[in-house]
Amino acid sequence: MSRIDEFRPDDVTEVGDLFMRVFAKQDGPASPQLGDYLVRLHFENPSYDPDRGCLVQRDAANRVVGFLAGYPLSMRCKGRPLRGVAVGTYMVDPRTQDPFGALRLVRAFLGRRPDVIFSDTANDVARRIWAAARVATDRLLSMGWARPLLPLRFSLRFWEKPRRRGPALLRGALDRLLSLPDAGINAIERGALEDAARGLAIRELSAETMAEAAPRVWSNRSLVPDYDRSHLEWMFAALAAKTRYGPLRKMAVHDGEDGLVGWYIYYPNRGDIGQVVQVAARPNDYGRVLRHLLLDARSRGSVGLVGRVDPRHTEDLSGCGCIMFQRQTWTLAHSPDAAASRALLGHDAMLSRMEGDWWTRLSANEILG
Repeated sequence: MSRIDEFRPDDVTEVGDLFMRVFAKQDGPASPQLGDYLVRLHFENPSYDPDRGCLVQRDAANRVVGFLAGYPLSMRCKGRPLRGVAVGTYMVDPRTQDPFGALRLVRAFLGRRPDVIFSDTANDVARRIWAAARVATDRLLSMGWARPLLPLRFSLRFWEKPRRRGPALLRGALDRLLSLPDAGINAIERGALEDAARGLAIRELSAETMAEAAPRVWSNRSLVPDYDRSHLEWMFAALAAKTRYGPLRKMAVHDGEDGLVGWYIYYPNRGDIGQVVQVAARPNDYGRVLRHLLLDARSRGSVGLVGRVDPRHTEDLSGCGCIMFQRQTWTLAHSPDAAASRALLGHDAMLSRMEGDWWTRLSANEILG
């Protein structure tokens, strides 16, 4: 019989080794970089709360054979503070002899009675296990959006499998071949985007500005993140340290007459597909902020952008030429709180990639060191 314990710093080495067995398919020890990353992510977070943190599963020999990541997620529902949890990495040692250990991990997590549970990267197995514990999948929040900026090169990148990309020489030749028609399309679209963004100015988004402005920007939502400056400063540093998609860019969008109208946070990923972490705007300004993001991404060399759909803004996304698609992972959302549950079911909640676990995912290089 296995047992479930709170994840502690002393467990980092064993959890790192479990990463290697489950994700890297190797029996060797974890790299020091992976161990350092786990410490920074889980124990140096200023919002760290052991009651909303990770769980480990131990077998009869006291070895770590399972792990479920949790990150404190502070929310407010119509002004009431709620203690939420973003659920992250979920893994069980394939050699374990406990067929119900994974479900016990989930039930132990739910036994802490968090006010909100949210995950945006559940695979099919995790989705079924959470469903057995009555945590539902949100199919609309499981949708992604894509916006080509250089359509031909975007198509080439979008349909490539990251681990099977062709030789650099071949990709370079294709890029040069496609650059001329892409440049013509870019010239046609650029003017329309510049017209839509006229009158807007941008400046670097600070943690202080975001924490102060968020309640006003999301005034029409019932369930919203409860940001504070220290957590956002840590979050921005953590996002910037994720170099898989290149430098992070976070910009506040201002209107000369009305002040701050919103912001966007994304990785331009020059020469490739940029990844959007969050777009936020006052109720009637989402389309304007999104168009400014598209214009900014063009100037930063993105061939296109990809993000997660906010069901409140499907019309704005479509109006900006975005294509919506089913992502390869699922979004899970649950709350035992009646008002928060209604907000989740009615898509009256603000839950971006910043609130989920998308940004915590490790690339192969980060796992192997």
